[in-house]
Amino acid sequence: MRKILVIVGAFLALMIGAIYLAKLLHPTTPTFSDADLRPARVELPASSNAFPLLIEAGGLLTTTEAERPLLARLANGDFWDDEQAQGFLRENATALTTLNAALARPNFQVDAITNFDAKFPYMEEWRQLTRLLLVEARSSFRNGDEALAFTKVLGIIRFGHRVEGSGVNTLHYLTGAAIKSRALGCLRQFTDVTKLPANHLLQMAKQLETYEADQNMLREALKEDYLTQATFFDEFPNGTTIVSNARPTAVSRFAYDATKSKMELAEQIRRTMAAVTNCYATGIQEMPKERTKRSAFWQFLRGNAVGTILNEMTLPLRRALLARKCQENVALRAICVRACPARLSHESGAQSSITGGIASRLSRGNPTGRLRW
Repeated sequence: MRKILVIVGAFLALMIGAIYLAKLLHPTTPTFSDADLRPARVELPASSNAFPLLIEAGGLLTTTEAERPLLARLANGDFWDDEQAQGFLRENATALTTLNAALARPNFQVDAITNFDAKFPYMEEWRQLTRLLLVEARSSFRNGDEALAFTKVLGIIRFGHRVEGSGVNTLHYLTGAAIKSRALGCLRQFTDVTKLPANHLLQMAKQLETYEADQNMLREALKEDYLTQATFFDEFPNGTTIVSNARPTAVSRFAYDATKSKMELAEQIRRTMAAVTNCYATGIQEMPKERTKRSAFWQFLRGNAVGTILNEMTLPLRRALLARKCQENVALRAICVRACPARLSHESGAQSSITGGIASRLSRGNPTGRLRW
């Protein structure tokens, strides 16, 4: 037992010595500027902002939790029952009317986030509203109004696109991407069986191109993430953080520096923003690598071990975000390419001009001619 205590004591002494050595090696904290990472947010008047009406629409939903799986199956096209579909639309007619009024407004900006562990219950409501819109579009398509069905699905894609650029963090960006993904799946199913002429599908493809993932929107979302996490780092040493359950330990006080933590985070965010390109193979090379794979002793010796660990916990999420953005664009462009050939077998002579025009737009700026990610 005494031998074990000696070993443990020696280890603790070594770690404490390493902490103080790190302090000696890094006696001062350099200053830095993060002015370039401040979000360009300008508050919008409520009268032109769709967000308040979206909240109102979510509160008008009548679908119960037990009914949601059935609504999801109808929205996804897994099966169809017209009576049940019409029942959902009738019961939620007021919510859909309010939703359409919201989407008609010129701007969409979510309320600013003031709490690091804030909850966003309206995201689940937006998922249910999206499902209702998809059911509405599928109903139009099955009843023979295919042009209206395509218009409705494009409206859902626009909805998701606006959520992506709603002026808050990457969680909202991913919510918008999920809405677009659902709608793109529905649109792909429609293009496979539609009887609309090729020119109609060409116009649809041109409109669809305008809803590619917006790089500036994603960069602004990353800036919002930085601002929230930087505030957390400022408050962490005092034990009064915006995360309700985060309290620094005695060891972390010696192995933590708020300014260094923000500097590391700023580097990660800047490199992630540089990676937000339309080419995944290029972008992923810009992503920073983890330092925490090295030994614990090296981390303490380097200084700010706690801040480094906290920062690098979010790195995989940013890589996944970059991949998700690229997947979204690939799915969208694939539908653009697929749309016209799905109908060209019925209309001779149009294939070369239409598909050639689409292909040239999709590969613009890419000398190899490959689809950009």
